[in-house]
Amino acid sequence: MTNEKNIFNIPDFRRLYTARFISTVGAKFFALAISWWVLDSGFEDANSMLGIIMAATAIGTFGFAPFMGAFADKYSKKKTMIAALIGEAVVVGIVILIFPVFNHWPLLFTVFAVLIYAFEPLFETSMQGSLNVVVQPNLVPNAVSAISGITSFSQALGAACAGAAITVLGVLGAFSLDCACYLVSAVLIWRLVTKLPVEKQENAPKSSYWKDLAEGFLYVYKDKALVWMLAFFAFVNLFVSPIVLALPIIAKTVFNGTALLMSGYEVSMAIGIVAITTVLGRVSRKFNRYTSGFGAILLCGLSLAGLSFCSHEYLTFVFVFLFGVGLGLVNVSMLTIFQMYVPTYIQGRFFSIVNTIAGAVIPLSYAFVGFLSDAIGIMPLMTINGCVLTVLSVGMLLIPKIKGEYIL
Repeated sequence: MTNEKNIFNIPDFRRLYTARFISTVGAKFFALAISWWVLDSGFEDANSMLGIIMAATAIGTFGFAPFMGAFADKYSKKKTMIAALIGEAVVVGIVILIFPVFNHWPLLFTVFAVLIYAFEPLFETSMQGSLNVVVQPNLVPNAVSAISGITSFSQALGAACAGAAITVLGVLGAFSLDCACYLVSAVLIWRLVTKLPVEKQENAPKSSYWKDLAEGFLYVYKDKALVWMLAFFAFVNLFVSPIVLALPIIAKTVFNGTALLMSGYEVSMAIGIVAITTVLGRVSRKFNRYTSGFGAILLCGLSLAGLSFCSHEYLTFVFVFLFGVGLGLVNVSMLTIFQMYVPTYIQGRFFSIVNTIAGAVIPLSYAFVGFLSDAIGIMPLMTINGCVLTVLSVGMLLIPKIKGEYIL
């Protein structure tokens, strides 16, 4: 452990930060390449098909999260992070080799989408559980803000380059870059010097994998405030998550744009997230996370509603940016309290449960967006989502509160 006050002076944090940055750039290449391939290939009911494929990615991410979280707590987090990155690279490599098959049977892609994204929660929960070891306790909130910001910044860079990459290199070129990014990130994690041993509760007897898994769920179940918070955000996610699917559809079907317009939307949203997380990462004060959560969800709702009434593509960038600001604020608020409130020995399992509960509705959300946008249009659907989020924001002020004040 180091006594440095600046987290970027900590070599292992820089390596962790850079690995996350590079892997997320690659993942954004992959996600946008999937979206553009489906929307631009002339498939019948392309919006619905894209919704199904994106639902498969969400099933991979959130369906496997509890199991991956238990692995993250049971084994060295360095080893689990490397295993996750190598696993993703291998599956993407297989997709590249057999890609012509998907042009004839596009829904077969859902199988590989599940496999690719099943490794993501293993890396994510292992990384989150490593922050308390890599940096000193008083710098954990800053590390959380930095990681949240870099994820968004790398997505912005990935999105900015993805449109050009798809145009120049094609879909397979974007997939190949994604595979390379995972491999480079694995090398960076391998170079971590800080030992990331398995942490156990003091005096706890040796237990099985399944007992460890059950312990994570029992921890959450016993804390009613955590249960309420996770249930509330699962419901909010039902109306927030469609933006991932909506932006490519808006770019292609509403404004008849190119892959560059799709990338532009992703960049605008990511810049909004980066802007707010950068500001929050540089301040140190007590704040009411429930009030900030209310404002963040309200901003997301109003932004979606405003976006749905835009008739010119330039104005849409403003509302997408504001949506990103709201999304970044709520993410940092919640992740900070979780990092400081939940004991280290169980954080891997806890964060995997957070991902599972909050994301359980996302496959359903993606599927609905795909089919409903074919039926009623994507802009009316965004109007509905925005109005619902605006009303739901009040719930953030009403749910039971977790005791304690936290420094951001």
